[in-house]
Amino acid sequence: MMCFSCVGLAGMAVNLLTYNPLIAAAGVTLASAIANVVSNAGNYVLNNFWTFHDKRRTGLRFVSGYGSYFLCSALAMIGTVVLVALANHYITPILFHTARLPKSGWGRLAANAYQAGAVLVGALLSFKLNLTVTWGRDAGEPELTELKLQDHSKGPAPVRPASTATRWPRVYPEA
Repeated sequence: MMCFSCVGLAGMAVNLLTYNPLIAAAGVTLASAIANVVSNAGNYVLNNFWTFHDKRRTGLRFVSGYGSYFLCSALAMIGTVVLVALANHYITPILFHTARLPKSGWGRLAANAYQAGAVLVGALLSFKLNLTVTWGRDAGEPELTELKLQDHSKGPAPVRPASTATRWPRVYPEA
């Protein structure tokens, strides 16, 4: 969790650095969506090589792993964008007595607070989903796309000893 959090902090920095220049041009909601997608790719690379180094994905598994990571994170990213839009719609009129955020000063600070708060909420969901789905099996275990049907015309499949049986999906009692 500590490594995932450190990667998340780096991702939040990338997110906010991407988000700020886009606010004026695209508005807070679209800027939030774009910033989330940009930081998501960087987070996957860092998590793959550092956080989950014991289950590191390489080659084509790296690419399929990003697909899995992106889909798991998409729920968190959608939640982030929705939270930013809701905060902008409901909190902005209370804070600034106007329907739109001011483009500088306190308005910019409020926009960053909306984004940072929403990203933190999304990070918790993303961690749990990616822990169990994207990196939920050992590096040598097959992915769903690699599982093959047995050809029963050649007789029954050999029985593997219990000690080498594939443990998938994996249970993490400590998480």
